[in-house]
Amino acid sequence: MELEKLVFSLRCPLTFAEFSLKEFERDREQDGSNRRWEDRFTSQDPDWSGNVFDFYERAYGKLKKALKVPFKLDGIYRVEDTPAHEALREALANMLTNADYAASRVVVCRWSEVGIELTNPGGFRVGIEQAFRGGTSDARNKTMLKMFTMIDVGERAGSGVPNMVEQWDSCGYSTPTLAETVDPETSTVFLPLDDSPAGRSGMTGGLPEGLNERERIAYELAREQGRVTTKALTDAADVGRQTASNTLKDMAARGLLVWHGNSANDPSQYYTVQ
Repeated sequence: MELEKLVFSLRCPLTFAEFSLKEFERDREQDGSNRRWEDRFTSQDPDWSGNVFDFYERAYGKLKKALKVPFKLDGIYRVEDTPAHEALREALANMLTNADYAASRVVVCRWSEVGIELTNPGGFRVGIEQAFRGGTSDARNKTMLKMFTMIDVGERAGSGVPNMVEQWDSCGYSTPTLAETVDPETSTVFLPLDDSPAGRSGMTGGLPEGLNERERIAYELAREQGRVTTKALTDAADVGRQTASNTLKDMAARGLLVWHGNSANDPSQYYTVQ
C-alpha cells in the first residue's frame, strides 16, 4: 500500500520522453534495413502511463542488462546487484530529478556498445566541476528527488555524482563523464561500458612519464573526474586561465589528453584521458 501511494505521488507528465536501445546505427549499416532501434519506448506508446517512476523502472529494467554481473553467492542465492547497478540507478534519478520539463527538449536514454548516455533538458545547476566535487545539492525538482530518496534512490546531500563515479569505477569500467550544451541547454551523463586500464590491471596505474606539475594536476583531474576544463585546472593548479588553456592544448597535441568541443570558443569544451 505504501508503494502504491509513493508511485502515485511521483505521477507527472513526461512529454515526448524516449528510450532507445543498443547499436541502432551499426545494425542499420550492416543489414541495410531502415530499422533504427533494437528496442524503444516513448511517451507516445499506448501503454505509457505518463508516470516518471514508471519511466525509471522501465528504463532501469532495460539498461541494467548492459552491466556485467560476476558470479557471487549470498548463502544459496546469487547476488545480481553490483556497485555499477547502484551507480546506474543514481544516474537515472539524477537525470529525472534535474530535468527541465518546461523545456522543448526531451529526456533521452541511449545504450550503445560503448556506453550508456543519459540526457535531460536543462544544465547542471551547480556546475560540472562542483558536481564532481560534491557537497552541494540543488535539484531542479526537489519534491521528485525526495520521493526517490524515500525508496533509497538518489542522494540529497550533494554526494550523488561522486558516489556514482566511485561505484562505477570500482567495477572496472572507465570513469563516467558529465557534459553540457548551451543551445539548446542540456546535461548528459555518460557511463562507459569499456574496461578501464585500472580495471584491466587491477591497479590504479601510474602517470605518464615526463609531466611537469601543471600537467600532472591536469592528468589526475581528467582521470579522477572523467574530464578536465580550463577553469578546473586554473583553480586546482593556481595558474592563470591562459596558462591552463595552453597546458591542456599542449597535452592534447602530445596525445596525453583528448579534446572535446564544437569549436575553439565552445564554453562547454573539455579534455579527457586518451
